[in-house]
Amino acid sequence: MQLIGLKNPLDLLHSIVRSSMDLLNCDAGSLYLHKDEGQLSFEVALNDSVDFEFQRAKIPLTRPGVATHVYLGGKSLRIRDVYRIPTSLKGVVFDSSFDAKLGYRTRSVLAVPIKNSRGAVLGVLQLLNKKNRSSQHWPSHSEAALAKMPQFDKQDVELLESFAAVAAASLENQGLYREIETLFESFVKASVVAIDSRDPGTRGHSVRVAHLTVELARAASEASDEDLLDICFSDDDLKELLWAGYVHDFGKIGVRESTLQKEQKLTEVQRLRIEARIQDGLLAAERRGEAGRSTQETLTKVWSEILELSRPTVLAEAAGLRLEELSRLEFEGSRGEVRVLLEPADVVSLQIAKGCLTPEERKEIESHVTQSYDFLRRIPWGPKFRRIPEIAYCHHELLDGSGYPRRLKGDSIPLCARIMTICDIFDALSASDRAYKAALPLEKTLWILNSMVERGQLEARLYRVFVREKIWERLPRAIAVEAVPGLSKIAA
Repeated sequence: MQLIGLKNPLDLLHSIVRSSMDLLNCDAGSLYLHKDEGQLSFEVALNDSVDFEFQRAKIPLTRPGVATHVYLGGKSLRIRDVYRIPTSLKGVVFDSSFDAKLGYRTRSVLAVPIKNSRGAVLGVLQLLNKKNRSSQHWPSHSEAALAKMPQFDKQDVELLESFAAVAAASLENQGLYREIETLFESFVKASVVAIDSRDPGTRGHSVRVAHLTVELARAASEASDEDLLDICFSDDDLKELLWAGYVHDFGKIGVRESTLQKEQKLTEVQRLRIEARIQDGLLAAERRGEAGRSTQETLTKVWSEILELSRPTVLAEAAGLRLEELSRLEFEGSRGEVRVLLEPADVVSLQIAKGCLTPEERKEIESHVTQSYDFLRRIPWGPKFRRIPEIAYCHHELLDGSGYPRRLKGDSIPLCARIMTICDIFDALSASDRAYKAALPLEKTLWILNSMVERGQLEARLYRVFVREKIWERLPRAIAVEAVPGLSKIAA
């Protein structure tokens, strides 16, 4: 009897009915649960003598029947022959439609309430047609043979009631497990909201990466390629990947907003300070009248140049030379003092070769991976989702060791993380325009990913599946079309 450890609801219910049938040598069994107010849900029906297609059904508690009678009364019920129900059992009616349709003959019935630890009735477990042994064929078409079949006795009632108590405990444990899983899932989804609120520029990134990762893992698992035969993901594995995708950037919560949402090489404070210095120089030049006109023109032009240099583009050689000139530029302030246009920190920011982050700011951004791991590993995920912290920890590692934060190489990076890395980079490149970068078209995004494969940074077999199966087209439509420019035309 295997009830403990069954997490799938239907598997557990089937196991309860099958085990009870074997325990008491019965030909058939069924199970009903109280899920909705005013009705029972007919969940399982098994029969060893006839084949039939079972369909779940809702049974109003007002309908006379064995199951409703036992549920409402909370007491077990034995019937020797359902076609000869004693008149003393008021309100108990047998539905013979199953017998009539399949040529079956139901005779003896034993039904017991399934009660939880507090005495509340959860449902009804019902056994039909007790036999001498489990393998015995039920003689539906012989009344003489039916008459020789055994009846349920008091010991059977006590035994089935004890079994029902075990079943109730299993159902309660399963319900508790589902509640815990629902709690975790709610936390995961709330984390996505928190991440998006901290970094609006990447809104939706975590959700897209989660779904892309699951679809790539599923495709790799289903592929027949010889070099992919070692990859196999269960439904639980895929759910673990989905959740890991949702929270892979959770550590951004610990990164300063000024860094996380930085859109220009100069910070807002730096731009305001430079502008204030220029305004002071313009005021001093205005006081000098005609003599200060040249300075006014210079400062006005310089301010435009600085704004252009602050854009998160690649720093060209000519722009670098001009920045050197600007770093040495001095002018007279409103109090007659000599002022510099750019402070050393301003020059460092404007010298950023690519993007908009200084080396220190980039380290701060990269720290979100470690912060994600430090936070996620404190959560008791349980054995089913235990790898979530490690997957999140490794999603920026690259096969050649050039990733971060631990510079892991090759197989030291978990397979799940290697899958997520491809999807994370794909979304970062192809997602809709952000303030600090333009979205890349699909062809350019795939070219960059292929270049990384050729450099040994991404796993070739996984990328092959990503492209061959067009994983980006598997995104839920509402997410995909918004995320990847031109995807609607490509998909069509």
